[in-house]
Amino acid sequence: MAEGGNKQTETELFSEALQELPRNDDLKRMLIEIIDARINPINESLANIDEKMTKFEKIESDIGVMKKQLSEKTKKLTVDIEQNKRNIKQTEEKLLRLDLQRRQTNLIIDNIEQKGGENVIKTVETCLGNIGCAVSISNAYRMGAPGGQGRIAPIFVEFQTRRDVDRVKKTAWTKQNSKTVKIREDLPNELRKLRGKAYANHIKAAKREQKKFRWDLDKLFINNVQIDLSAEIEETRRDITRNS
Repeated sequence: MAEGGNKQTETELFSEALQELPRNDDLKRMLIEIIDARINPINESLANIDEKMTKFEKIESDIGVMKKQLSEKTKKLTVDIEQNKRNIKQTEEKLLRLDLQRRQTNLIIDNIEQKGGENVIKTVETCLGNIGCAVSISNAYRMGAPGGQGRIAPIFVEFQTRRDVDRVKKTAWTKQNSKTVKIREDLPNELRKLRGKAYANHIKAAKREQKKFRWDLDKLFINNVQIDLSAEIEETRRDITRNS
């Protein structure tokens, strides 16, 4: 009886222990709760990462749009700058052409002997008469006082017509030599310096080779081919800037 009672007691104890163990459904629920407790923070972190990635992609997209807009504006600005350069160049040429038209009835004469109390117009008329070129003069005056070391102030001469100017230039440039007076065009300072440099670098050799040359404002053509004067233009601008 005692042994049977012991067995019964052990069985009962085992049965009770089994009953205390969670059932399958309870065990599953416990495991799910444990897993959820572990996974939820991970999911929240992933959600935060996704949100941040979405924001980053939006920022990256906005940057791409801004780059495209900046590129388009830069291209437009470059086009506008080039157009403005062309407009400025055209305006400069128009102003230069107008200035030359205003000066086209003028000449400057160097090396005419200077005397006190002279009548400059009479002096010029006598000089031109000596080379067989009698024309009508509107005005004439010395450009400054005599310089040192025998320097003679040049004479500015205004003629009545462009035809008179052309006649004087043709006659004087044909007959004058190093010992006679020098007659030159009334040019703006920058253009005069540019043409002087072009003469030394291009025209002198062209004349030796009997090539024809002509000027159109600041453009030089030799045998109807335009000469690149970019170096002379840059040098002229440096000279004027340095001396200003």
